[in-house]
Amino acid sequence: MDWLPKPNRTLNNCACGSIGIPTQSENAMSEGHAAPAPDPAAKPAAVAPHDPVEELARQVFIQLSANLHATPGEKPPHAKVVELSFRLAEAFQAGNLEFNTAARARAEAKAKASVDVSKIEIDFGAIGKK
Repeated sequence: MDWLPKPNRTLNNCACGSIGIPTQSENAMSEGHAAPAPDPAAKPAAVAPHDPVEELARQVFIQLSANLHATPGEKPPHAKVVELSFRLAEAFQAGNLEFNTAARARAEAKAKASVDVSKIEIDFGAIGKK
């Protein structure tokens, strides 16, 4: 009785081809179809720029909305809650740079690493004389 499968063994735990069941690609090939090829022109989706204030405002809005809707009484308009969320997020970002030494150090390092293009002087006259 060693040839019987163990009771907790499922098809997901073993390779389908090893027990005689063709895989999806083998099945397509046996029907005369080639396996689908990946699209060579497919480009990765464009990633939107990361805005930390927007992300923080979204989290604040979600928490404020949850708290407002959990309590009985009159609710403020959603536009006012959104405005408050952004104002709180912007205030936090400003305070973070003022009071958080690690954030201040990161901002200063980033400022030192960046290049101010307006201060670069190129003499195009010298290039044309060669």
